[in-house]
Amino acid sequence: MEGQCRVTFQFPSDFDRDVGQTFKVFGRFKVILSEKFEEATDEGVVTGNVIVHDKSAAMEQFRKLEPGDEVKISCYRTSDLLDGPECDDIYNHVFEEEEESNDEEANRDKILETHQRNLGYAAFDSPAAVTVIEEAMAASSAEQHLASGDGEQGYVSEQSFFGDSIPDATPQCFVEHPGVISCSKKLVKENDDGSFELWIKTKAFQAVDSDPSIYESVSKRGLIAIGAKALEEEAKQFFDKCRNEAVDETTKEASELARERENIHAGITNILQHGDIVNCVSLAKLNSFGHPTYKLRLRCRDTGKEIDCMFKPKIAGDGDGWHQVLMELVAYKLNRVLGMDYVPPTAYRMNRKGPACSKKDTQMGNNPIQCDYKKFDEGAFIYWAQDSQTLKEVHPERWKTSQKQVLSDTRVMDVLLGNSDRHHGHFLFAEHWVDAKPVPELFRNEISDDNGNRQHNNNSNNSNNNVEDMQPNHYPILIDHAAAFRDGAWVDMTHENAFQSGPTMCVSAKTYFRLRLLDARAIAKEFDGILTTSECRRLLSRRNDLLRYLDNLVAEKGYENVIL
Repeated sequence: MEGQCRVTFQFPSDFDRDVGQTFKVFGRFKVILSEKFEEATDEGVVTGNVIVHDKSAAMEQFRKLEPGDEVKISCYRTSDLLDGPECDDIYNHVFEEEEESNDEEANRDKILETHQRNLGYAAFDSPAAVTVIEEAMAASSAEQHLASGDGEQGYVSEQSFFGDSIPDATPQCFVEHPGVISCSKKLVKENDDGSFELWIKTKAFQAVDSDPSIYESVSKRGLIAIGAKALEEEAKQFFDKCRNEAVDETTKEASELARERENIHAGITNILQHGDIVNCVSLAKLNSFGHPTYKLRLRCRDTGKEIDCMFKPKIAGDGDGWHQVLMELVAYKLNRVLGMDYVPPTAYRMNRKGPACSKKDTQMGNNPIQCDYKKFDEGAFIYWAQDSQTLKEVHPERWKTSQKQVLSDTRVMDVLLGNSDRHHGHFLFAEHWVDAKPVPELFRNEISDDNGNRQHNNNSNNSNNNVEDMQPNHYPILIDHAAAFRDGAWVDMTHENAFQSGPTMCVSAKTYFRLRLLDARAIAKEFDGILTTSECRRLLSRRNDLLRYLDNLVAEKGYENVIL
């Protein structure tokens, strides 16, 4: 860990330090409590995050920690604040034992006093704060606060700022600059009319036990800038949290059906990522492009459940951009981020020592993918949708989703992916993985053509609109996205599609909303290690162009004429 870092500590219930205070652990290491959480356990455990400075003596010891490590202390007493607990410490890293210096012993009383003073300064209802930065739906501007003179006049108390509501979290405090602590907290308030108010409040103040000359070297405007920086970061983190909750289908607010769907996806992708290969067969001879494809049967080691999948090994040169098998995973993840479920569940295996899939991996592992008496270092494992036929052979009234929405969602996906290879063979009508039956006991090779594409079970009777639908669990499915992000490819909403229905002039309400949330931070979070920095930028640029196009359509034609 480099620079300022955060470490999670776990204390017993008698831990009485508050957010913004500095204190010592293990007898000598001074840290700042940035977050504090009371845990409802029989032991009365208190968990808190602390800040450790790069220049502090503690940093050398805390460098031994890895992200996510937790340091536990078995007991704590206020009287032992400086020395740490007299009983044994329990923690997951061995720290070097060093006795306190004579100077630290002599300054014991002084430091205890500053701890108490810091407690008062960290309180949000204290007008003694040097400055207060506020972002809220208020009439007063930042210039009015600055013109008010001293901090007393420009201060807005917590009671008037939040009214009768209580903030939903304790303040998060960070050292934005030596000697300056910034603490932020937020509030989400639902009004009687169904509207919401979102408030973020940040206070920047001097760390009481810091060198006053450091704090004095920062001008008033500089202090405001530091507070604004902290406010910006808090707002970004708040948005990330809200966005993740808005798209998370596993929360309590999500429907039972949505949570069940997510669980099914998680179970399938787990087998795709870790299941044992029990059968393997080549789907076709290598075609003129040299793109091998296999059908596999995978078995879960824990449950014994079996699924069929398609395995696309990575080949040298990626077929000049037409066979980038990692893009199969990108398409699946993008489809889920947008709230769609057209692309079969996909996993990507790499014979690497690092994570399951990351372009950052460089060291080869010792567990290659073995299939058809061959060994492969990496490739895409794509769920095999049973009982498929091409979508063009099925009347649109049997798609269970309007043709407009299917073709619009498909075009949105292809625009974002830069996938210009969307012909009729890549639209299927098949048994959906969410409602799938167990795989047939007999594992067989599908009849495939010279290009490695499977021949589908086309049935002319199924296309008759007067025939009762005997396939209630069949839905439109999109396959083959290996040509995504190919250099030189360009897809536009005004381009014709395989069904010759004309330019795309509409979008589903859900897709439109999800596009709005697909910003740079969401893209980085979802595709880190999978897409390169350049590819992430291209995806963001396409998303921006796409939103601009849709926003213009809504402004020109009206929401009700564009949004499905």
